[in-house]
Amino acid sequence: MDPNNSLPETGQANAPLSPSDRPPSRSPGVSWSVAAVVVLAGIVATVLLLEEHPNAAAQPKLTWSTSSQQLTLSRGDTATQTLTLTSDTTINNAQLEAVPAIAPFLTIQPSSFATLAANDPQTIRISFMIPQSAAFGTYAGTIHVRHRSQTLPQTLKVTLNVWQALSSNTVGFSVDYPQTWNASVLGNEADLSNVSLSTASFDERFVGICKIHLATLSKNSDQSLGEWFAATSSLNGDPPPISLTPILVQGTSGLKVMSGETGLVETVYLALSPTTLASVVMICGEDVRATLGEPVLNELITTVKPF
Repeated sequence: MDPNNSLPETGQANAPLSPSDRPPSRSPGVSWSVAAVVVLAGIVATVLLLEEHPNAAAQPKLTWSTSSQQLTLSRGDTATQTLTLTSDTTINNAQLEAVPAIAPFLTIQPSSFATLAANDPQTIRISFMIPQSAAFGTYAGTIHVRHRSQTLPQTLKVTLNVWQALSSNTVGFSVDYPQTWNASVLGNEADLSNVSLSTASFDERFVGICKIHLATLSKNSDQSLGEWFAATSSLNGDPPPISLTPILVQGTSGLKVMSGETGLVETVYLALSPTTLASVVMICGEDVRATLGEPVLNELITTVKPF
């Protein structure tokens, strides 16, 4: 055979491929179509995200008018707290939720916002109700804002003390006190203590002991609390107090008096009416005053209710 007309042998490097052996060519139109679909899907996803969260690049920052709420109530009690919530970014479809530890004791109004507008404070009302079956103790948790599947980090801390109620017509007002304390009513007065009132030995040092004495006092309707205290102290020949501080407790005017010569005595007077005062006197051993006595006293006076 003529070597110039011979066919290349199988496996020869420069052998031309037949049409059936060539790989199928890719249409440029198909590649552009796939790319366009991917880009369009990304645009749609971005638009949907921006509709839900206009400023998706930055997480919203919430501001509560107070960072925490602490209440002391007894079984059957109700209370309402009002505060405001502000977001620095508009949020759509925001939900307000309480964690399970405190959720049985409260309701939130409103509990959701179709639109929480940026920098527009919204009023939130939290209503508390303590069932008669509630166990005594302290319940702590948070109220948070949920946006879609995200919980925003700025929460409202809630601490709820469920205490026993001391209610006596003869004393003239009611108070709540810790379930671990003891109470004794004697006529128009009452005593509370962290130890048994019938067996405890109350020496002047009160080591490990706190005692709170409750009574109702009278004043003239035209006297201010300061005038009443000055006149009463003068009449009784009492030494000048260590300190005398006007206070406001749950909207009720009062005086907080620190006195004592051998031991510190802390007394709170609250105006139940123009002519009636609640007197709450605490004596504690110095070893438990700051850790036990003062926290209980500060909470107890918020629960004083006249009959």
